[in-house]
Amino acid sequence: RPDIDAVLIATPDHWHAAITVMACQAGKDVYCEKPLCRSIEEGRKMVEAARRYDRVVQMGTQYRSIARSREACEWVRNGRLGQVRTVRLTHPSNPTHPCEPPRQVPANLDWDLWLGPAPWAAYHPARCHFTYRYFMDYGGGALADNGVHMFSVVSWALGADQTGPVTVAATGRDERKNLYDVPVDLCVQYEFTDPQFTLIWEQSAGAQLNLEFVGSQATLSGFWDFQVTQGQADLAPTRGDELQLERSDSHSGNWLSCIASRRRPVMDVEIGHRATCWSHLGNLAYQLGRKLHWDPAAERFVGDDEANRLLHAACRAPWRL
Repeated sequence: RPDIDAVLIATPDHWHAAITVMACQAGKDVYCEKPLCRSIEEGRKMVEAARRYDRVVQMGTQYRSIARSREACEWVRNGRLGQVRTVRLTHPSNPTHPCEPPRQVPANLDWDLWLGPAPWAAYHPARCHFTYRYFMDYGGGALADNGVHMFSVVSWALGADQTGPVTVAATGRDERKNLYDVPVDLCVQYEFTDPQFTLIWEQSAGAQLNLEFVGSQATLSGFWDFQVTQGQADLAPTRGDELQLERSDSHSGNWLSCIASRRRPVMDVEIGHRATCWSHLGNLAYQLGRKLHWDPAAERFVGDDEANRLLHAACRAPWRL
């Protein structure tokens, strides 16, 4: 349709890749909500489609367009905390739901189309709407939900937009008789080498949503806002002689502006893919139960055929990428 220039994709995660690729093929620009995709190979195909068809593709991680988040990232990048070698992220547990038998599909729902490329499953209302994210076939738990928001801030603050961890290890806790299949509690440790830092994701009961940058001079903590919780740091506005990150005061507005200018947006699909990869790597490390060694340039696990087979999520016919 020539009267449609762009699309906004706010479906469950398992549909993001197919719709984004088809939209790019049709010559449309795309705003795709986070997480970008349900597998690492899907994300790479979305990047390739955006580049092949010269499309503007923005991932909906709005913290790149919040002034306080940008300012906190500038403080870290400009050394206001000293050298940051550890970042801790905390998040409440994933919820549970009693195991229940399937339900009758509502008359106004095309359940087969809702499932789309995901494996077939009997209908239950808990699989739809917000709680779809607690099924690995459609989402990836909080690690792929708020985790991608938080990873995007960490990546910006540490200058890691074009890379990823080199090792990932995870432990957690499953709940018996749980309809959802994501772990209830989850701890993931990521090691980065360029830049060098350790990123720790801690998800447990009673935890608060929080990012903590541990510097050699001060610790900066927060999520919606940030404050020094240890040591001393200058939190005055970024000076003119310091590094200043790209400014965006409206995430959707940045996307629309880039559609007009044909520039890449503040959360370009490549950056979104990298941040989403971090969540998938954590879930895969938990699933496999061992430390994984990752090559962020090749986007492959090192010497691990079993893990590499999990980079791809099969599409149910007739859907394909």
